Amino acid sequence: MLKFKYNQRPYNQSRDYEFLRTLYHTTRPDLRSAGLPTDTLTTVLDQQFEVQYKHYEQRFGHAEHTIVTLRKKPIGRLWLHTASDDIRIVQVTMLPKYRNGGIGTHLIQQQSKRAMETDRTLTLHVEQYNADAKRLYTRLNFKDKFSDHESHDFMQWQPL
Repeated sequence: MLKFKYNQRPYNQSRDYEFLRTLYHTTRPDLRSAGLPTDTLTTVLDQQFEVQYKHYEQRFGHAEHTIVTLRKKPIGRLWLHTASDDIRIVQVTMLPKYRNGGIGTHLIQQQSKRAMETDRTLTLHVEQYNADAKRLYTRLNFKDKFSDHESHDFMQWQPL
């Protein structure tokens, strides 16, 4: 059951880049718990965001990238890379206030349905420290395929 009625719109770099930076800052509890001074933490988070952003642009630049909105205000992002045999969830993230409200679940279920209808796999990487996301993906019937043993687990959705 959705707690929030959301919409999606295409990503626009000039309009949404700073929102993505802010959103990224909310996704790194590992860095937030490191005890860094606020200025240093902000610098590290900004640097990590830039690295991730450039990596995603380079690897998935032609992917479908949408901003999740509530009353036209950005609250999250969904980034998908679709190949002939696979739909990769590059990233699905909501601001903390909107997590556990069913939006991520709904977005992923839409992609599960799309994968089944188009005879594609549905895959994603999840940070090993992100236990909440891992529980969500497991609940939605994603199974571990392999781990890079450094930072991420690769998971694939299994139809019921």
